[in-house]
Amino acid sequence: IIDKETGFIANSKNAEEVSKNLEILIKDAKLRSDMGGKAYKYVNENYKWSNRIEDFRIINEKILN
Repeated sequence: IIDKETGFIANSKNAEEVSKNLEILIKDAKLRSDMGGKAYKYVNENYKWSNRIEDFRIINEKILN
């Protein structure tokens, strides 16, 4: 999570902080949508299996050569 961009980072033991962030998202549909869209894009760009397979291929080549 990128704080305030793809979501909120909060101390899970701090109920006030967590509830404040949830309240912000509940009240702001555009922010929810924007954060959700950015989070989806970030995950797709950084954690796609096809990218990981290519990373493993490169690592294997380096190890074997």
